[in-house]
Amino acid sequence: MNNSSKKIKYAALCFNTENIGDEIQSLAAQRFLPRIDYYVDRDHLDDLPQKKDEEIKLILNSWFLSPSQKDGSIHWPPKSAPLNPLLISMHTSFLNGSTKTFSSPTSRSFLNKFAPVGARDLATQSFFQSIGVPSFFSGCLTLTLLPDPSIKKQDYILAVDISDTLFCEIKKRTNRRIIRLDTTHPLDIDTQTRFKLAKYWLYLYQSAHCVVSSRLHAMLPCLSLKTPVIGVSGRDVERFSGLIDLVNHYSEKEILQNKRISFDNPPDNPKSFEKIRKKLIVECKKYTNYDSKQSFLLGTDIVDLLSDEDLISLFTKSINDNYSYGLELKNQLEQYEQNYKNFRLEVEKHIQKEQNLEQELKECKTLLENPGIKTSVKNLKKALKNYAKKMTSRN
Repeated sequence: MNNSSKKIKYAALCFNTENIGDEIQSLAAQRFLPRIDYYVDRDHLDDLPQKKDEEIKLILNSWFLSPSQKDGSIHWPPKSAPLNPLLISMHTSFLNGSTKTFSSPTSRSFLNKFAPVGARDLATQSFFQSIGVPSFFSGCLTLTLLPDPSIKKQDYILAVDISDTLFCEIKKRTNRRIIRLDTTHPLDIDTQTRFKLAKYWLYLYQSAHCVVSSRLHAMLPCLSLKTPVIGVSGRDVERFSGLIDLVNHYSEKEILQNKRISFDNPPDNPKSFEKIRKKLIVECKKYTNYDSKQSFLLGTDIVDLLSDEDLISLFTKSINDNYSYGLELKNQLEQYEQNYKNFRLEVEKHIQKEQNLEQELKECKTLLENPGIKTSVKNLKKALKNYAKKMTSRN
């Protein structure tokens, strides 16, 4: 069937991971889709319908190839009969065997068919080029996110996935409210709730006075949402290559030691990301011939989002789970304390016995060292010896 006679369908990536950054990347891609006909798991692209009369457009911007949460396997490359993907903002891990899978003949054939491949980071670009796949540094699609004009700036500092030590240091340097956040969510929530949660996270990023984070998909969205961000560098050097320098960043040690790094008056974000952003928008718009130019809310009213029943239920469950977990820890702690007290009592009993024995030993030693006692014992031994002789002579 001629490609021009095929029905064009549009797909969006969904995920089965705990990382909210995955859904944030997919939201960035959805801006360029006129509609979403299919959601497909990033790790199970073969789940897309294989219809001969369809051409499926899918922006493949994500981390590839992680083992599937469902079966532990890596599914790559996808069956490409109906699939006409845009390979952009792609990253691969260099730790879990992904490079071997990507390097296979079938994988290279798939990648070359839709090349050049836009690599999210410089390390991935270098890898693709090393296996004979044309590649360029595209940066991350989250740089194209648009802020929502209905969201007002607030006066809190958002601390995202940072250490306890750094969190305590931030508290020392500001009187502002600090909201501590991590980027994980439960696995057992449906796709639509995951995307609502991702929008809520982006709402927090945009409305914050300042964000401090070690997470790539907290740092980069802050650039596009015009929120001052201080990146904590030093982790995942390959994955951050070409990206970490887009933000003001320091190692944790530098932040702890340099008191001039201010969270109340953070420096303006660098502007170097804007060239990357423009090129990404051009590539995506050319691919789908569409750009909604909507904010990351994608038409959702912010009041509706903040009052969404699914999110409220999720947060309530999280609070209850945390309360139950905290209560369990409290009970365990109380049991440990009681066990420790019982142990201490036993130890004290043994110590008292040792002290009593030691005292008896000292008294015995004192008696034995007494000259009178020594003479008495000597005379007793002599008398016993004479008695024994007499008894022997009688016999």
